Amino acid sequence: MQMISTKPADRSGTRRRGAFAAAAGLAVLTLTLAGCGGGSNGAAAAPTVPVAVPTTAAAAGTAAAEPAGKQVTVTMSEFALTLSEQTFTPGTYTFVADNTGQYPHTITINGPGVQNQSASGPLKSGQSASLTVTLQPGSYEIWCPVGDHKAKGMTTTITVA
Repeated sequence: MQMISTKPADRSGTRRRGAFAAAAGLAVLTLTLAGCGGGSNGAAAAPTVPVAVPTTAAAAGTAAAEPAGKQVTVTMSEFALTLSEQTFTPGTYTFVADNTGQYPHTITINGPGVQNQSASGPLKSGQSASLTVTLQPGSYEIWCPVGDHKAKGMTTTITVA
């Protein structure tokens, strides 16, 4: 006489092993396809990260390029602007606006050849942005255009000689 069980068969172990095998197979297939390069001629796919380009005169085979300019850090806080440089000569400068304060700030520059150019912003606390300008001889005003920050003292004047 044969016994017939009324309990359903426990197949959870089988299901788990099958799911694991399927996941492992998918992972192997994904890695295999990623390494193929996708070209019909077997060539590797183009890189997805930027490639460094030589910038020195010897590497580029050309005369040395002029430097992009001098960097000046403008530290912005409540309610003051502090510049890392105090002496300016004509030329290109990159002003790095660094907000060390609690409130949003940015900078705007106005003077000969530079008409109310601003760094992006307003910048939150801890953020920074750059503004590159070419300064000519004369006086330039640098200020924070956010709200009434200029009236509260976030302004300075530089002289380019």
